[in-house]
Amino acid sequence: MHHAEGFHGLILLRDRREWRRYLIIETWDSAAAREVWQLAGKVKLAALEEEMRTWIESRADLGAFESLAHAGIRPRSRRSGRRGGSG
Repeated sequence: MHHAEGFHGLILLRDRREWRRYLIIETWDSAAAREVWQLAGKVKLAALEEEMRTWIESRADLGAFESLAHAGIRPRSRRSGRRGGSG
């Protein structure tokens, strides 16, 4: 997947209360890019799912979501965290 055109990465989250529940979030340039990858690798994906079948109790596709905004946290500068101006 990491070589797929338009693929940015994924996030694996585990439920804090139900340790056997996970959520995987994939990020792509577009839904079309993911669809192209999915169709091209259909046989490989089926084989992978079959191989992992013993680990998976259930699976649900929650749909495709569009990112409206992205925020990140940046570390403070080493200069005592002063704002504005130089030095």
